[in-house]
Formats: sequence, C-alpha cells, structure tokens
Amino acid sequence: MPKLYGTIIKGKEFMSFEFTDAEFSKNFGKEDDFKKVIAKQLKPFDIASDIKPSKKNQNILVISEKDSICYSYNKANGPHPERYQFRDDYTDWVKSDMGIKNLMDIKKILDTMK
Repeated sequence: MPKLYGTIIKGKEFMSFEFTDAEFSKNFGKEDDFKKVIAKQLKPFDIASDIKPSKKNQNILVISEKDSICYSYNKANGPHPERYQFRDDYTDWVKSDMGIKNLMDIKKILDTMK
C-alpha cells in the first residue's frame, strides 16, 4: 500500500481531507464554500500509515499545526513505487486561494460558521 512521498508534512497532530480531481474542478472558483466543507469533514490522519487508494481519495489534503500539503495518488511506474506524491499546484490552491495554511486556519473557519 502507498505512503506519502516527496515533501512530507511536519508537525505532531495531523488531519486529512480526501477529494477527487472532479471535486477540485467543480470547486475551483468556489473556494469560500469548499473550505467550509473541508473544515467540517477533516478526520485524524497518521502520516506513517499505509493508505488504501480508492476512487474517492485520488488526492489527500493533510493539515498539521505547522503546514498544509496536498498529495495525489500515483501508480507504480518503473523505479517509482505506488505512492501519494506531493502536489504543489493543489497545495498552492489550498494555501493561497482558500487560506488554509495550518490547523489554526481551520479553527478560524469553524469559528466563522457558528
């Protein structure tokens, strides 16, 4: 089973949100609404664990108290193992367009929804 690969997120507490490329396309330009969905659906995440790929977790947003990083699923290819590879374009979208840089930003989003 694949693990995170490339730039690995730092921190002590991790939460994740899984999404597909279709969900990305559907929500591009609707960041204010989508960040609320992300904040409500985050779940605990163990960065050392194996990840079972499915149709719903093509991409995984991992957020810690220090950072947020998106990873995308890649099948094994030559010397490269099956993995969730760091994806800079999705990471930039989350950090810049949605303003989700760490878990404190998630707390702020949830506070505005009360």
